[in-house]
Amino acid sequence: MDGSFRIGRLFGIPILIHYTFLLVIPLFAWIIGSQITLTTGMLTEVFQVPIDTTLITAGYLPYILGTIVAFGLFGGVLVHELAHSIVAKRKGIAINSITLMIFGGIATMEEGVPDPKIELPMALVGPIASLFVGIVCTGIMYAVPSLSLSPGIAGVLVFMFG
Repeated sequence: MDGSFRIGRLFGIPILIHYTFLLVIPLFAWIIGSQITLTTGMLTEVFQVPIDTTLITAGYLPYILGTIVAFGLFGGVLVHELAHSIVAKRKGIAINSITLMIFGGIATMEEGVPDPKIELPMALVGPIASLFVGIVCTGIMYAVPSLSLSPGIAGVLVFMFG
């Protein structure tokens, strides 16, 4: 895809970043950082998990956390696209690359004759991988308060995984 550069390779698949990705990360970091108090309140209300905001709201940390969460979001997109691509490769479809961009990600693969027996599992595995990532993050979020961490550090971790 034009405007993309390679950052690495996973499972033999080139991973590319489109220049729009570089625009969205600072934007997401700013949005998340500037709404951190509202977001922690929502997380506390929805998940019923206490969040100490002492560290979360200190200095530049809201924007640092916003950046970490934005990269985590795109890490989830990468896992989603990798799931599609790995199943496609196992079914004999060549994967040219995965590109992360402003609206998410896209796996570029060789065109072939549509076969529902191949395309259905390939289509389903991406959302299943995303659901799995969500369940793992939720489990970590609920587990953090039971760890013997300072309330501020626990609050940061609950926020990041929430």
